[in-house]
Amino acid sequence: MATQERIYRRLAAGVWQQGNRIYIQWGRDKKEYLDKSYSPQNARDIKSAINLLKQREEESRFGISKNNSDDPYLYDFRYAMEEYLEIVDAELKTAPKTRRFLERIWLPHFKGRTLGSIGQFEIKNVIKSWKKKDGGKYSTSEKKNRLIACTQLFKNFDIDPNPCSGIKVPRLQTLPIDRYLPNERTTIISAASRYDYVRAGDFQLAQVLGFACGFRPGEIFGLRKLSFEGQLIHTDKQVTEDGVQDLKTGKDRWVYIPSWARPYIDKYLKRLEDDEWLFVNHNGGVLKDRTPIYSRHKALHVEMNIPLKREGYAERDMYTNRHTRASELLSNGVSSGDGSSQLGHSPEMFQRIYARFIKEYSGKENYSHLEGAPLEKNALRLV
Repeated sequence: MATQERIYRRLAAGVWQQGNRIYIQWGRDKKEYLDKSYSPQNARDIKSAINLLKQREEESRFGISKNNSDDPYLYDFRYAMEEYLEIVDAELKTAPKTRRFLERIWLPHFKGRTLGSIGQFEIKNVIKSWKKKDGGKYSTSEKKNRLIACTQLFKNFDIDPNPCSGIKVPRLQTLPIDRYLPNERTTIISAASRYDYVRAGDFQLAQVLGFACGFRPGEIFGLRKLSFEGQLIHTDKQVTEDGVQDLKTGKDRWVYIPSWARPYIDKYLKRLEDDEWLFVNHNGGVLKDRTPIYSRHKALHVEMNIPLKREGYAERDMYTNRHTRASELLSNGVSSGDGSSQLGHSPEMFQRIYARFIKEYSGKENYSHLEGAPLEKNALRLV
């Protein structure tokens, strides 16, 4: 049996490649293999290895070990992160987001740095650099959630002062959510047939499922053919940029399909096998990157002259389809309990977010339901 060829290559002074791994070497007998996420083909990883080597040389000069448990200030950020994530993994609800935030947002900035060397001004600069792919800004809550992951990492190792503590995330002015008018909804569904992504009719079906059932976009992309059962859809998964996960609330639910939407759905399902995902990317995998779908949504608005943003309201996106369904349910007199169970909300949140749409949908003022029981004749004597 042939042994796999071993590759040894000098990447920089003191930085070497062995197979598909990077290791650094300083002094006569100091050698450290970096974890497998460091690639010898990635220039940024090689640069990080060089920085880590310099740090190890400094630690060696002063007799400091990276594994010195008595001084967590000298822990390498990456090793501290991995140790912390092992603890967080036990918390199933927060673990995926915490891991994503630390690995994708914070690690690229602090790879090769010790916890004690990271200052608050650097944390603030990272926050200032955050921009969405489409150029938009992250909401206050999104920024806070990203910051919390980093804050908890430093807190876990008792770094005092915690460089994340005391940072105030500027509060963005939040506008009320919008919904589509009935004629706009009809236009969007009709025109969506011209914006296929991978499969014929996939973009139109995504619009239909949002308007008809009030699914979140991630829930739409987490549906399979076997999710459909008669006039109901069973939703128990969502697709995020990390892949297939449990629903946001952690609870699955059965959602009613309005009769007008069933022909669109039935026609599409006939072409699929029972275990197939309704929506896939060009490689046949789940739709983790929603950018192509969202860009089609915006292009449709431009073509059909439907405003993406109305004055006084938040910008419309595919989430607005869900808001439209919720306000429709309320205007039809659906109880908070039934409405919230369909959309995966609590009754309190359902009412708080959507109650203001009732009057807009009804088109008239009718206060009869507020009258209450009348008093008997002559029961009230005016003085």
